[in-house]
Amino acid sequence: MIRTKGNIFRDLQIFAAIAEFGNYSDAAFKLGIDPTSVRRRISALEEKLNHLLVIKEGRKIRITPEGTLLYQEFIRQERSFREMLNDFIATKQVTGNSSIDIIIPNGIIEYILAAQLPQYLQNNPDVTLNLTCDNLSVSVIAEKYDFVILRTIPRQNHLVVKKLYDPKFYLYCTPEYKRLYGLPETIEGLSSHMLIYRTYAGIRKQKYFYASNGIETITFVNNSRFGTSSSTTDKNIVMGNHAIVSGTDILYKTELEQGTIIKIFPEYYFYDESNGFYLIYDKNRPPNKVVQDLINFIIQVFEEQTI
Repeated sequence: MIRTKGNIFRDLQIFAAIAEFGNYSDAAFKLGIDPTSVRRRISALEEKLNHLLVIKEGRKIRITPEGTLLYQEFIRQERSFREMLNDFIATKQVTGNSSIDIIIPNGIIEYILAAQLPQYLQNNPDVTLNLTCDNLSVSVIAEKYDFVILRTIPRQNHLVVKKLYDPKFYLYCTPEYKRLYGLPETIEGLSSHMLIYRTYAGIRKQKYFYASNGIETITFVNNSRFGTSSSTTDKNIVMGNHAIVSGTDILYKTELEQGTIIKIFPEYYFYDESNGFYLIYDKNRPPNKVVQDLINFIIQVFEEQTI
């Protein structure tokens, strides 16, 4: 009986990973198991529960309504379990051990968390934060970081991975660019313009971009020949009057107010096929209460993002 329960719990973890990532391969990679084993375990779980949980549609999958209910309940129970475990661990740790080492990409710090973290530290005077701003993948386990935020999932087992959000962006240029090159009349017309795209180490160039106004989604080809990994660089590029850049209204607030930057297709937001941002930590070094409080704070900040 104990073994059966353990197997069911593991199968539920596998199912939750599939529901989170939307495919078998990423879930298998996160869990460090073979994709074939993932499919087999899900079939076994469906048989045990006598409910269809996952429907395969071509290369994609869809979670059934019953599967969605199961996922939501499992995540709630797992969160409660982790909170209990973290509280227990925290009671066994030495008082005053409140130094936190983390890595977060430059853009996330500059335009989402930079103004938030000092306030957090003001409200938590016993916490010391050692922050490295970097877009590169790291060895979370070997380098002993309490947690990292990355665009890609490191190829290491024994990691806990939580998707924070899928970035959305808008498009901007200068009035002089408009005079020199004109503006695209349609979304598809962006493919013939010098559009600066976002690039990161370990992430291939995205073949397509997508534009959405909340009602329809339009796909257009990424023909750009220039990619950068820095929003600061993009600001310098766009002021040169020869390119369209991606960003947010927060990033270009002053320029928009001064009229030195104009927004292209303001009714649309844009995104690509990249995997978004992930919060990651070593499964064998679960966050203590101090670290978990910071993680909860960062998750809340991301949940409040409307861009």
